[in-house]
Order: sequence, then structure tokens, then C-alpha cells
Amino acid sequence: MFRLDLQRQLYDMLTRSQYWSDEQMREHQRGQLRHLLRHARASVPFYAGRLDRVFRPDGEIDWDRWGEIPVVTRQDLQDSYEAMQAREIPAGHGETIKAQSSGSTGRPIVTTQNELTALAASVAGARSYAWHHIDISRTHVCIFGDDPEEGRYPDGLLHEPWGPPVMWADTPGHQYDLNLAATPDQALEFITRHQPSYLSGLVTRVSVLAHEARRLGIEIRADAVLPFGEAVSPAQRQLFAEAFGARTIPIYSSQETYKIAHACPLHEHFHVNAELMLVEILDEDGLPVAPGEVGRVVITPFYNTAQPLIRYQIGDLAMRGTACSCGRTLPVIDKIVGRIAHMFVLPGGRRVLPNVSDQDVLDLGARIWQLAQTGPHELEFRYVPQLGGGGDEALFAERMKAQLHPEFNVSFRRLNMEHFQGRRKYVPYVCELPPANG
Repeated sequence: MFRLDLQRQLYDMLTRSQYWSDEQMREHQRGQLRHLLRHARASVPFYAGRLDRVFRPDGEIDWDRWGEIPVVTRQDLQDSYEAMQAREIPAGHGETIKAQSSGSTGRPIVTTQNELTALAASVAGARSYAWHHIDISRTHVCIFGDDPEEGRYPDGLLHEPWGPPVMWADTPGHQYDLNLAATPDQALEFITRHQPSYLSGLVTRVSVLAHEARRLGIEIRADAVLPFGEAVSPAQRQLFAEAFGARTIPIYSSQETYKIAHACPLHEHFHVNAELMLVEILDEDGLPVAPGEVGRVVITPFYNTAQPLIRYQIGDLAMRGTACSCGRTLPVIDKIVGRIAHMFVLPGGRRVLPNVSDQDVLDLGARIWQLAQTGPHELEFRYVPQLGGGGDEALFAERMKAQLHPEFNVSFRRLNMEHFQGRRKYVPYVCELPPANG
């Protein structure tokens, strides 16, 4: 285990820093960035000349020119992986590990990270658990894992204790992992057998289980659902409450940058872990968006010195929030709007993200769904209808055409729940057009 005393020091800081003034947070971030930029410029070939424009002749940073640093793209991570590796890592930053993204927007991304990054993420998770009064002495069931030999039904895989090490106490709780090869019936039996206080998994997978529990009349009661991997809609929050009697505590994270933001304990938005990374939300001109506006998410994690990601465009669109009434001064993300790669291309060439409302889904009677652009003028709505049949597909099609473009043709594909039992994410909007340069 990476040094527990260091984890406690960082946790103590995070309990204070969530209330820092803007000036205090800015000075902290610039101190972290100063170390990262100097390290990357000296030790990482990819950044050898890329950062020159922000360095003054005396070696200090010209923060007014921060926005001139080119963003790092997913393509850069794929094409320049070796050049992005640090020749040496600062002492005390730990061993390196490799992480791979899900590949939900194309070819998976592999990054190298050091132990200090994982430690910081764990401590940020502990702060979130404290916000939401998560008790790690209680039982947790996690439906996740791609290795069919690990966490197999019926036994699963037991972890004891679970949760952030900085929170471990004398009474350890149990976490039971069940891999994604389990059927919904098996997963529900597994959950019922262990009676967890906390249930976690990919959003779509937990939604499937919630619908199946309600259909079968299975009584499951949990304190909280801890979903990850996809955005959580208001309808899904309501579903989890009805199926499991549980509150929903989502997280905004990625394999490349770990835990970006955690759910506010009082509101349905996110607080950025600003002590651990700089998160920018930028418009098409590379300028910060105003509160209430949507922009591209660009992230600079402070502690990953093995493969620094300086102004990494993660591929998400998010809405910038305003100051939160909960008292925490951490930056706010109102919601994760979607993935840039999944934006639809309208007739005429303009790119947009669709927005199927909860009311539209309710009127149609769709339990689980996905809207896909399959051709220049073609949309396909794939969904599992409610028991007893669905709603008015023609009306739904007219609403989609009114929202997006009247030239779209909207078709429907009714599916069984098993279709949504894939091993990875099942995003609500997907553009299946070939790449523009393809």
C-alpha cells in the first residue's frame, strides 16, 4: 500500500481546501502546474518545445499565455504514446501502472500513470464518501469486471476491507464483485443474497437490473447506488429510487484522468476536484465558457508525472455551473452533456448533440434506449418497450424531427433487455457515420 501517512495528510488538506477562496485555489493550482510544466519540458519528449510559449526567459511561467498551449487530443495519445512517456519520474511518486479506456468512442486509449495519481484519486473518493455519509463497514456489491474467470457467479469475488484506505477502521466491510458475464437473473439473486447497503456498476447495467427487479417484483433495498461510466439522467435517478429505495451518487471520471468531479451532497451537480487537476470548459475558440454554457472539457491532472497530460481534451461536453449554495467553493459542473464523438451531423453539416427528454421516453414507454444516427438523413431509436407495449412511435418521430431537422427519417427497433447486456458502456447517443476523413 502506498504510504498511509501521505494519504492522511492529503485527506486533511482536502477537508480544508474545499472551502478555500478562489485566490487560495488559484495559487495552489499554479504551484502544482509549475512543477508539472517544468518536469514535462525537461523529461518528456512530446513536450520538449510544446510548452515554450508559456516560459519566460527567466524560467517563470507566463500564466496569461496558458491558453496558447495546444490541447492534447485522443489521437495524440494513440499516435505519440512513446513520446509522451517521462524519461524519469520525481522521487516519491511511486511505481507506474497502465490504464486502458473502454473504447466507447473508437479505439481504446492506453495511458501510463504513477501511484501518486491513484492515491490522490482514492483520497478524493474518501472526501466524497464523507460528504454522502457512505459507511464502508457495511456491504457493497459491484457489478463490473471483464475477466470471466474473476468474480464469476455464484461466488463472485470478495474484498475485505473495501473503500479508500484512509477511511479503514476496526470493523471492515465486505465488497462482493460480480463480473459482467452474469445474467440479470443471476445478478439479482447475487444482490438479494448479499443484501448490500451500496450497489455500484455501469449506469446502463444497473438500469437493466432495476427494471428487471421491478418486473419480477423482487424486493431490494439499498442505501445508495454508486453508478459510474456514463451520465445519469433524472429518470434513472427516479428508477433507482423506485427499484432499490436508494439515492443516487454518481461520479465523473475517466481512465485517463481518474476522478474528475464528485456529486454535491445537496444538489444534482458535480464539484471538481480542483486541488488535483485543472478543469477547463472551453468554447470553439478555446475560451472559457460562461456559467450555464456548454463547452469542451480540457483537463490537466497535477500528479501524473509518468505520462503528463497537459490540457488534455477528454472528449466530453459539459455545462459550467455557478457557485454552490452548499458552501463548498470547488468549481461546479452542472451536467455532462455528452461526447464530442457522438454528436450528430445535421443535413447541411452542422454538428449537434440531441436531447431526448425524460418526458419523451416516458410517453413512448421506453425502459432502456439508444438513439443512433445511421446515415446522413437516418436516425434509429433502439429501445426496450414497457411491459404491455410502447407508446406512439409516430409522435416520438415528429418530436425528434422538430428538435433536430425535418429531413431526418426516424425508424424504430424494439429490443429485448438482453441486448443491453454488453460488457461495456451503452451510450444513449451514438453517431455511426464514417469519419469525415474516411
